[in-house]
Parts: sequence; C-alpha cells; structure tokens
Amino acid sequence: MKLLKTCLAAAIACSLFYSVPTNTKQETVFEDEQIPCMQTTGQTILEDTFMKPDTLQQIVEPTCKNTLILCTDASGMLYDSIFIIAHNRQNKTVKVISLPRDLYVPYGEEITKQLEMLNLSREKGIYKLNVAGFIGKKMQYPATVFEDGDISFIADVLKEMTGVAICEYAVVNFQTFEKLVDTVGGITLQIPCDIRNAKGELILPEGTRKLSGKEALLYARTRKFYDADGNMLPSGGDFTRKEHQLAMMREIIPQLMQNAGVTKLPGIVQIVRKEVRHSFSIGDFYRYYKLIQEVAAGTVSFETHSITGPEIRPTDDGCLYIEFK
Repeated sequence: MKLLKTCLAAAIACSLFYSVPTNTKQETVFEDEQIPCMQTTGQTILEDTFMKPDTLQQIVEPTCKNTLILCTDASGMLYDSIFIIAHNRQNKTVKVISLPRDLYVPYGEEITKQLEMLNLSREKGIYKLNVAGFIGKKMQYPATVFEDGDISFIADVLKEMTGVAICEYAVVNFQTFEKLVDTVGGITLQIPCDIRNAKGELILPEGTRKLSGKEALLYARTRKFYDADGNMLPSGGDFTRKEHQLAMMREIIPQLMQNAGVTKLPGIVQIVRKEVRHSFSIGDFYRYYKLIQEVAAGTVSFETHSITGPEIRPTDDGCLYIEFK
C-alpha cells in the first residue's frame, strides 16, 4: 500500500507537469532543499515609530518555509481568514499561525499619501490587515517574487510587521473550500455547543458530527452565538472563529489520509489547480502530499497558534482594531 501511494502520487505530479500554473518568478526545485523566500521591494511600509514585536519570531524559526493561506470573503476583496503555515524540515514541525483579520497595520507616510490620493484614507477599516490585498491592488504595488502585486504587498506588510518572510501563498474562496471538503468526503468534528441563527433556529447541534462542505464553512465562519429565543450569547467574536478554524485543521489531516487517501488526491489537486490562486510548483504538490502523510503518521509534529491582542481605536473611523503584541 505504501508503494502504491508513492507511485500514484509521483504519477499525479508528473501528469501535472505541463498543466499547473505558477505565480512565482523563481523556479521552485523538486527536491526537498531550502527554497529562498521572497525579497521585499525595499519600500518602507510602516511608520517609523513601529516597534516590531518578536511574537511570531518566537514561534517561526528562520529555517522555516512559510506559506501564506488567505481565505476571501463573499466579495472576494477582503481576507476573511489569514494563516501562516511554517514548515521546519530540520525540527520536523508544522505550525499553523492564525492572524486576526482586524490586526492594525500602522502604515507610514508613503503609504498614507497613496491612500489619500486614492481617496481611501478615510474608508472604514482601511487599516485592517484583511484589507491589505485590496490596498496593494489599488496602489498597483510592484511585484516582488510573486507576480501578483496584491499578494506581494501583504507579504511585505507581514515581513515588516512580524519578521516572517513568506515563501509561497494560496488564496481560497468560500465555494472552493466547500468543494474541497466535499471532495474528501466531509469532515468529522466535535461541535462544542448548539449553533443557532439570529432567529434561534438550530443549525448545527452539539456533538460529534460529520459535516458537509456547506456545514463546515458555516462552522468555520461562526463567531456569534444565540439561544433558542434568538438572544445573543457571550462569545470571543473573531477569536472564537479562529479557534473553530484551527480545530478543523487539526482534525482534517488524519481524516484526509484515512477517508480520502490517494484515491481522492487527483480531485483535490484539480480543484486547487483550477480554482485556487497559488504559487505552487509541481514539486510543491508532491511535497505537500508527503508532508500531510508525515503529519498523519505522527513523524512530523503539528501545532496551531492563534495570535491575539488588545482592542484599540487608533483612528477616528469608528472601527475596533487588534493591536499586534
């Protein structure tokens, strides 16, 4: 069976050699050697007084290969979820870091002037991290390693804010997420409490449930809770949603290998190839498949981290932001 899995994965990788698009300017090698991460444009993005916390650098080692995962909202313009997946081959670890979408980005004078020229400087929530791609696109930000200026901009923002360099990226929308979950046959999760809508109607009952793609998306996006009468209950808001998403990631890897295995791999790859914006090469597809196998087998450790911070009001736009600490 192990030989079958290896041969099938290799065959899939070879069959995609001429068909998988890549959005990176550098050629990614097939072997498991260190792949250089992106280089910034040299443009100063943040204000001079910004003091970079070492929060992420304490989690992400310098030798990690870091992949940025962005999930767009229904409009496709904002990032509903922002993750960094850090893989350290030397230490045999994979760490998934969830960043608040409301993280305050203290842009410096150069970027602020461009926002003013674009009549965006007074837009509500314009300084949130989840708007960075929209800003990069509007500014026609120059591409670095990535051929997409909007991705290059948020990668440069993250590098300057956190000290973590982005090596690869993928952008997934809601519909594609649902397709991926359905393709692997659904995902079984422990729902900690009844989930109801604002009318008090039960949507997902408490307990261990096998979720379809639509149900998994609903759970992944839930941040408000209601009782049977439609009264809102206390919750952690966006941080509760992040915990749902991280729990889903922890559960889906072993289920992916058990339920889907190699038989569903071609369908997964085709969905990613056609519907996900990414910078992956042929070698990356095969390498990520091997990595999932290793995590599922327990030979590579898997950790999840959620970055939090205090709520602040740094502008007069009426929005609450999260301060990066």
